[in-house]
Amino acid sequence: MTGRYPPQRRTVTDAESRALILHRNIVEVSYNTQTAVDSRHNLILHYQATNKNDFKALFPVALAAKQVLGKASITVLADKGYFNGQQLSQCEEQGIITIVAFKEPRRQSAVPTAEYLIDKFSYDKEKDEYTCPRGKVLRTNGSVYKKSTVCEIRKNPTPYTVKHYKTKACMQCEAKSLCTNNKYGRLVERNEYTEPVGRNNQRVIKQQEVYRKRQAIVEHPFGTIKRGWGYTFTLLKGLEKVDGEMGIIFTVYNLRRAVSILSVPKLLELLKGWRNRCFASFSDRIRDKLSPSAEVCFEGRENQLQKMAA
Repeated sequence: MTGRYPPQRRTVTDAESRALILHRNIVEVSYNTQTAVDSRHNLILHYQATNKNDFKALFPVALAAKQVLGKASITVLADKGYFNGQQLSQCEEQGIITIVAFKEPRRQSAVPTAEYLIDKFSYDKEKDEYTCPRGKVLRTNGSVYKKSTVCEIRKNPTPYTVKHYKTKACMQCEAKSLCTNNKYGRLVERNEYTEPVGRNNQRVIKQQEVYRKRQAIVEHPFGTIKRGWGYTFTLLKGLEKVDGEMGIIFTVYNLRRAVSILSVPKLLELLKGWRNRCFASFSDRIRDKLSPSAEVCFEGRENQLQKMAA
């Protein structure tokens, strides 16, 4: 177990696998497969085998699903493991509406009582200032500070910027001991992703019925593949090979779903039409690059292939 990765992150049997958190404190050396599943037919739109956790996977997977569907906007449901301010912000910029479960905010050790937690403060976007429960205004000096958060496996820090808000009124406030333990008064920190995070959280709160559909949608393929078919592990090693193996499994799953949705005759009819379109498109692209003499040879070979496909 040598190399540039810490011993606990690398194995001698598969150097590209990683120690990943499965559930709470349960850790296994494994790979992680990201999938995007449509809500109507439970078909897999996109997949990607990785050796990382879900912390930075939301935007790439959501964007790939949006491109597959060819839609201007889509709605994405995801669990707490995908909750990341930067990812939520990137999704919003690309017209992807997120309903991602948020983690309950940690109790701030510097705030003695619940009555003075940050959600009890109101924010004025135009004036860029906060008002505390006592009616005092906290303002920023305009300075921006760089910070970073670390994902669950203590790697891949995510940088972000914050602004600080405070007021001198804290020093004379009767509720200071209830609001903060900081001897210099209350300090409110606002990061660059606060607004998209807040909008996502409001959607989760207001659309609980929609979010509850998540398990029935995305867990359907895994329930079928793992419990129904018995594929609980991969046979190959190495990230590229595992990705290919998952691709075969997911393709078979999609075909089986298509049979259930369409019936075998209808599916065969659609596949035959799709195959003919593929041949036509392939022929057009190749013909543009061939010389006149080579085109004659290609025509003959193309006819043979079309006869074989018929």
